[in-house]
Amino acid sequence: MSSTEKPLAPVLNMVAPAITANNQDFYVFYNMNFGPTNYLGMTSMQSQVWKTTNLTGPNSCLQNASPISATATPMAIAINGTVYVAYNNTNNEIVVVSGSGTSWSQLPILSSFVSLQGFRIFTDGTSCYIGYNDNGMMKYTLYQNGNWTSAVMLNLNMGMCPTAPVALAGNQFTFYFDGNHIRCFYCSSVEVSSIRYRPGDQAGVYRQFMSTPSGYSGCTLKGFIYTNLQKQSYPALMMANPNSTGFIDVFIANGADPSSKWVTYNFPEGSPLPKYGADVCSVNGGVFVAYPDASGNIQMMFSMDGQNFSTVPISASNGYVQAPACNMVPTLATYNNFVLHMGYANTSPAITDVFWAFCWNNVNLYPLSFKG
Repeated sequence: MSSTEKPLAPVLNMVAPAITANNQDFYVFYNMNFGPTNYLGMTSMQSQVWKTTNLTGPNSCLQNASPISATATPMAIAINGTVYVAYNNTNNEIVVVSGSGTSWSQLPILSSFVSLQGFRIFTDGTSCYIGYNDNGMMKYTLYQNGNWTSAVMLNLNMGMCPTAPVALAGNQFTFYFDGNHIRCFYCSSVEVSSIRYRPGDQAGVYRQFMSTPSGYSGCTLKGFIYTNLQKQSYPALMMANPNSTGFIDVFIANGADPSSKWVTYNFPEGSPLPKYGADVCSVNGGVFVAYPDASGNIQMMFSMDGQNFSTVPISASNGYVQAPACNMVPTLATYNNFVLHMGYANTSPAITDVFWAFCWNNVNLYPLSFKG
């Protein structure tokens, strides 16, 4: 190697990272490329010590894991001390690996789809579930006794809600648990459809949630349970339109029948518009929506009472931190039910984490820009 040549180095693929917390430990997973190989990098804080390593790929915790697709966005969730990370491989199958620390294993690969249009990883607090759109059919499966159970279809004439319409092609849906019930919201050609189903029941409940506005194709939907300052919990849904004339709506149920009684809080008038969509989470009684504007600045829409929303610039020139441009929907997550994180990949290249812990901060979690 000549003095002017540089050694080969891995390249960060420009997709959002996955962030989750396992008890007191903190994990970030990101999509990397080295030559012909795509793999998952991992930055973790374990026992108050930060380190980076490869989760899959060469010299990794799981060297024989199915390789991640270069464009796949990983998802992660922590369940009772175990972390589950899911991603699409190069065959557009769903791969899930589980573990913590340096001990990881690959679960059976989910395959044999008609046409996989995206998936979500979610939990009832005990087990790992995968919900997905298979050519317009909304299905879910449960990891149990070392295998994935037979898929349950929720919509169409063979599903739990036979009158629920076919889903649009694409990633416009969400799955989450509301008590003992699974909630699935998805976009059809004319409406946002709502399915509420209790596993084991013979039928689910389907309702038209709202009409699909024009230009709504490609929207972001995310469901979550909102717990207010009075410790009351309600199902909630966030919808974000990524168009340049876009909007963000947050819907929070506050009635005995949450599938039909929703209060909507609109994108505040006069605030910078989202360019790519948004992500949302709830912590300490507040609802926080983060999105990049056309300049790559992170804007935040938030409410501390679940009723009144405001916006504030986070990484803009008039914001709280000077962070690299964000040109994707950032990943929101919380640590220890206190620290709010916004993670994204940037062209530095780096995985940037803009987080709040008594004040707003900005660090790189790959490559690590600090020691701890």
